[in-house]
Amino acid sequence: MPVLSGRKASERPDGEHPETVVVVVTLQNTAKAVAEAQRLGACGFVPKHAPRAAMQAALRGVLEACGDAEG
Repeated sequence: MPVLSGRKASERPDGEHPETVVVVVTLQNTAKAVAEAQRLGACGFVPKHAPRAAMQAALRGVLEACGDAEG
């Protein structure tokens, strides 16, 4: 991202907007990257090269687990 790194962006919602659900979409598809995303508060993690159906399923799962499925 040109202005703010993904890492910094995933750190911000906790204090400013606790209702924000963070899903990390990244090229770094490693256990270490997933663990780091979770540590920073991300509710979901999707590799950028995942098929569309996998991304949709991941986003639905995140909304059910961490967010408001109606919002």
